[in-house]
Amino acid sequence: MRALYNFSIYGDSISTFEGYNPEGYAVYYNTAIRKACRKEHCFLADLDALNLRYETLDGSHPNKTGHKELANAWITVLDTIIKSMLITTQTTISSNVVYY
Repeated sequence: MRALYNFSIYGDSISTFEGYNPEGYAVYYNTAIRKACRKEHCFLADLDALNLRYETLDGSHPNKTGHKELANAWITVLDTIIKSMLITTQTTISSNVVYY
């Protein structure tokens, strides 16, 4: 018997322009996302945990190379999630993918 999975992928970001957000806002924001995932028992592809740096046009918006770097990070994390769904139900899959 083959397992079928439904996926919903949500993405969000906050401005990275210096001085735009109050000090510590990114930590608060990311913590809120992690708490929401824990409450709803969701997989979290936590790109923030990767400390990913990518090329940008203006210090915030990715350029062509930056988009490729972000896409590769997403592919890696989503591949880990999909494989974990097929193989195991462990709680922590890797440092940047957590199932709550």
